[in-house]
Amino acid sequence: MMSSQINRKVKVFATELSPAPIEGVVVGASSDSIALSLSAPIELAGDETASYLVAAVRHENQSLSEIVPGQRVLCCITLVPKLRYNPTKPCDLSWWRGGEAAIGDVVLIPESPPLASAPACES
Repeated sequence: MMSSQINRKVKVFATELSPAPIEGVVVGASSDSIALSLSAPIELAGDETASYLVAAVRHENQSLSEIVPGQRVLCCITLVPKLRYNPTKPCDLSWWRGGEAAIGDVVLIPESPPLASAPACES
């Protein structure tokens, strides 16, 4: 688990999902994915909203440990509807069969020190 990233603020640049950067706080992390609680929910089809997203590294030669202030990491971004989010397994996407997803960059917001601990993502 990348515990140094828990409770850090992150920006996600995925124009297919939002024209503006998506901001959130890391609530779970593993070596290849992070779960974010979004600062503002994103509306989905059918009156659903996504309050969370999971970002997984896109290239096998990269790791989310490379997320440092100002360094963008290319990721697969999957929006997680509020009803699908599991706080005990924040990076779990086993339910996902299609829907709101995109490729985008994840970058750590410089002024966000870690605050506390959160559950690890299961690999």
